[in-house]
Amino acid sequence: EGSEDDKVQTRITHLQGIGREPDPVDSDLYFEATRLLPEPTEEEAAEPVDQPATPPAAVTPVPSSMAEAAADLAADLAADLARDPLIGKTIGGCEILEVLGKGAMGTVYRARQVSVDREVAVKTILPDFFRDSEFIERFRREARTVGRFHSPYVVQIHEVGSAHGIHFLVMEYVDGGDLGEFARALPDERLDVPRGARFLRQACEALLDAEELKIVHRDLKPANLLLARGRTVKITDFGIAKLRDATLQLTATQQMMGTPLYMSPEQCRGLDVDHRADMYGLGTTFHHVFTGEPPLTGSSIFELLHAKDRTPCFRPRDTVGEAFPAELSEIIARMTARSAEDRYRSFSEVLEALDATGL
Repeated sequence: EGSEDDKVQTRITHLQGIGREPDPVDSDLYFEATRLLPEPTEEEAAEPVDQPATPPAAVTPVPSSMAEAAADLAADLAADLARDPLIGKTIGGCEILEVLGKGAMGTVYRARQVSVDREVAVKTILPDFFRDSEFIERFRREARTVGRFHSPYVVQIHEVGSAHGIHFLVMEYVDGGDLGEFARALPDERLDVPRGARFLRQACEALLDAEELKIVHRDLKPANLLLARGRTVKITDFGIAKLRDATLQLTATQQMMGTPLYMSPEQCRGLDVDHRADMYGLGTTFHHVFTGEPPLTGSSIFELLHAKDRTPCFRPRDTVGEAFPAELSEIIARMTARSAEDRYRSFSEVLEALDATGL
């Protein structure tokens, strides 16, 4: 029948076989790993979770709680089986080289497009979503949406397709990480004004293109602004973008799509949005990287949204101090005005205001 270890090994191998990463926080893997732990004694069960257990003499200390022990065991198992099953395979003419990142819905790989011998990024959908026709259509629409752009400040998509049951996008590879990572690596973990003003201008140019195409990104945040060689912003992840004149509705009425911390109040309320929602998202993003602090905090999403409704706007100068240029601070403040009517009417106006600062 096999030992419990064999069963866990089989389970993790199965998860890998269907494209699931054996991550310690994976609920299935966590459950299986927990099963290997011995039942706690009455004394251990009564011990508070946040208090360290007394380790036995001459034995490596054990974690203080069952949850920590399960996570450690899962991590050990995952480390032995961490090789992604697609590494070394060829999908859509692209040789998969390494994992760049994983999300709740898919994985992005660094790859080599064999036919033209160039480095690319390949995004795939997790198998859990293969039967979700709405999600597949949203995935394909990302390619069609990006294909309409002319801006050099948007990550380009070269191909969309499916092979061997795997849905994929072949995209431009950007080698500099994202804006949030870039800022956190700087002194004081915040972006300096000269580079920040340049990056903000580039992002506004991309979103002016989107505005003219009647495309609303709806999920602008530091992680979706990539940096090519640390010099050029590239906006990515148009997977939940909305065509303002589209007849195809891919999200249910009142369904909130995006990242609440950076979303405009009207988008959080599930109202119809236009390019001014992206203006708010870009403004809160740059407030974050200029100050090194998120624009709002909350112990729950509801508390966060309530705070957003009560905050008139965000001024980096209020956080950083008088060393931050007042003109740039006011641009961010107007971009993040609580009411869409109080924001700039167009990204062209934001660009004009930025030019007037001389930064």
